[in-house]
Amino acid sequence: MSFPQFPNGIINHEVTLRKKGDSEYKYDLNIGWQLIQQNHIKINGGISVTKVCLGAVKCNMEKCGKLVRPASSMKRITSQIAEPCTFCNHRSLEHVACSVKVNFKIIGSIGKCAHKGTHTHDTYEPLHNTMEVLDKVEERVLECPSETAYALKVGTSVIRPQVPARPIHMISKTLQRHGKIKHYRHNYLTKAGELSSTRPSLERSVEELQELKNDFPGYLQSVNIMPSEFCITFSVPAVAARVDFHKHPILTDVTYDCFTKGYYLCSTNIFFDELDKFGVMFQAVLDGLTTDNFKAYFLAFFRTFAFAIGRLDEDIDINFSGLAIVMCYRLL
Repeated sequence: MSFPQFPNGIINHEVTLRKKGDSEYKYDLNIGWQLIQQNHIKINGGISVTKVCLGAVKCNMEKCGKLVRPASSMKRITSQIAEPCTFCNHRSLEHVACSVKVNFKIIGSIGKCAHKGTHTHDTYEPLHNTMEVLDKVEERVLECPSETAYALKVGTSVIRPQVPARPIHMISKTLQRHGKIKHYRHNYLTKAGELSSTRPSLERSVEELQELKNDFPGYLQSVNIMPSEFCITFSVPAVAARVDFHKHPILTDVTYDCFTKGYYLCSTNIFFDELDKFGVMFQAVLDGLTTDNFKAYFLAFFRTFAFAIGRLDEDIDINFSGLAIVMCYRLL
């Protein structure tokens, strides 16, 4: 159990700690305020930690007056108030000092918090989440392990549509940043053994591709994940309907440094009259630059755009060089 958040005045609070292992207990000293440690001493059966409030940072512009959380030390606060206010962009920040002290005692399964004094400032946005909040985050993540961090952020997805949406920041306002949500998701799925990277690689690849297919319908064109024949092709459906092969040529090239070593991004471009410039119309991830790789790429390309090119013979993949000649002839 966590300590109460943003206490003010003379308050003594006692909580029962969660058990962690056979003889250890889990606890955190987060109470919302930005505190700096003054001392940490061992006492009979436990520890005693005293912290002092670092106050707040306030914009002194009358039309703004925003109050924000101070940095974690006086040196950093000095740098913080030298910067413009993030709300009004004026260099008008000042430090609101505060001398409230808080003493924590952790003895066995009991946590005690002695808060002494009244703060000279109002509350601000919390930085850390309580254990109770994190319990709810874990529960939400495990509701649908295949949901991405972005889906958790916005509260709905193609995989699991929700009306009304349930953005995860409804649990806590601190859950706004995608990076933080992704971090929590990774940790909880790992803990539960649900993280795709802990499963066999083939199963993981299929799941991730299925997730992409569901999140971006119509974009993924074909998939072959066999070694040396690896080829995942994709294109934007709306763009595919606007190509004009009879009027404009196509250009295909390879990007070498888009992925980790051993994988390449192959792209085909065509001139678009609406844009008055060349644009990408078809792409694929390849695991090599051999004839077989390009054969797989162009076969997928021709099949994707068969509606614009014309009828394709069933045996065009027998000979790759013959395929290229036949298709050049047909395009002309």
